[in-house]
Amino acid sequence: MLGALALAGCHVKVVAYGEVDPEAVESIVREVSRVRRLRVLRPIRVALQPVSELRSQVERDLRTEVESGDLARRQRALAKLGLIDWDDDIEAFYRRAYSSEPAGYYVTEDRRLYVVARDAFRSDVGEVVGAITGRDPSTGETLAHEVGHALVHQHVDLEALVDGAADGDARMARRALGEGDATRVGFLYVGGRSFAAYLRRMERILAARDEEEREPGWLVDELRFPYLEGGRFVEHLFRRGGWAAVDAAYRRPPASTEQILHPERYPGDRPATLEVRDSVGPGGGSRRIFDDVLGERGVRELVRRFLGADRARRVAAGWDGDRAVVWEREGRLSLVWSMAWDRPEDARELAGAYRSIVERGYRTRSILRETPGEVEWSTPEGPVGIALGGSRVVVYEGFRPGTTGSSIFSALGTEGRDTGLRESNEVP
Repeated sequence: MLGALALAGCHVKVVAYGEVDPEAVESIVREVSRVRRLRVLRPIRVALQPVSELRSQVERDLRTEVESGDLARRQRALAKLGLIDWDDDIEAFYRRAYSSEPAGYYVTEDRRLYVVARDAFRSDVGEVVGAITGRDPSTGETLAHEVGHALVHQHVDLEALVDGAADGDARMARRALGEGDATRVGFLYVGGRSFAAYLRRMERILAARDEEEREPGWLVDELRFPYLEGGRFVEHLFRRGGWAAVDAAYRRPPASTEQILHPERYPGDRPATLEVRDSVGPGGGSRRIFDDVLGERGVRELVRRFLGADRARRVAAGWDGDRAVVWEREGRLSLVWSMAWDRPEDARELAGAYRSIVERGYRTRSILRETPGEVEWSTPEGPVGIALGGSRVVVYEGFRPGTTGSSIFSALGTEGRDTGLRESNEVP
């Protein structure tokens, strides 16, 4: 015990006596450079940030989103899409999510790593572990993760990487590459042996916590996906070609969350590019409050909420591209969601799942018409329909598009690979 206590003052401690210890930071940088196999091109700038300043920054960012109306519009759009409940409060969710301050974080715009100064939890066990391993027991893994970002940024323009994404789904895929990389680095820094087992263990722990907290699944997944699924994607690349394969992915980034969820489809399986033209919309002064790609991640979460995780994985696996648009006019919402699928069978499976979602989501409804390839209901919120043609599916809610049936696909527009229609298809 005396030996352990003597060693306790010798290990790396990043923050000591209210200041960042440059030697401790340099020790982390050297180790991260070694495990990540990337050279340090220039010193990594580090600044100490009081935890009170971080809290104020989070509040300022949230206030900006609230005052602009962006957060409220996003909440209404996600509810209309079925990804969250109408009474979910996403402002409160983000406040809770960011109330647990990190040990540190890296800002690409500043090219600076911020270490958050707070009273860290200390214990005799933690001090002994730190002494034996030479690692900071309270902040080491997190800071190694952030140093990983900073080091990659010296070789890759991370701002251009994210800003160059064509849509929200592609942006999430690129975030998953970066966070998966840094998560693996943090794991290796603490001497971990099986990264895949670590990710499985973390997923089990988080799933148990979800059972207690009951937070909106789409929003929770938005925060976790880059780390867990991104970690699996990076592990797949590493096993295929080491860190060189991970480095190459930054030069040719993943195009969709489909490629993150199915690493074997990277880099060849790129999604179809779809659009929703104004001529299809409700018109009459309606404005778009949401216009984005939901991706396989979005399809999976929607189906999971209503029909369970197993069916969600099966249905979403055939995704090949989408574009979802939500309009608002005088408080009324309407949507069009255009989707491309790998095969006609995949499209039929999604159409059948969406029909079940409509039947569960709209307790008061009646079928207005049903033809081969299309079904439409009358609901208290207006017409709701599903159109199916070949490997394409379009769903609409809140209004009837000016063109329905097979003509809706040509009116929507697509740069995708499959625009053929098969009128013999029927909505299951």
